[in-house]
Amino acid sequence: MADKYVELFGPTPVDTTAETVFTNTSGIVTVVDFFSVANPSVSAIVVRVSIGSDDAGTRVFEHTCPAGETSFFYPRWVLTSTDVLQLSATSADDTAIAYASGRQRVA
Repeated sequence: MADKYVELFGPTPVDTTAETVFTNTSGIVTVVDFFSVANPSVSAIVVRVSIGSDDAGTRVFEHTCPAGETSFFYPRWVLTSTDVLQLSATSADDTAIAYASGRQRVA
């Protein structure tokens, strides 16, 4: 079966408390091919992405986003079963905006 290209989440405000932004469906393999984060604030912030409940052991991404800039990434994170993506920032609650897209196929 061919891959289906999908928007996974976004535009989503990034909270200082980790929040689930995407839950994979059992029987589907999802690959996150594109991730972006825009920081319109006047201060740099650190954005974190975890596969599973957020903590140091599940974080797959941590990036300092400069003030007033948008960063683009092509991570290829693979989600199986009912994996979840959680997103958080170290400061500036609901200031940064994140977006992700990717592809899905039947496992």
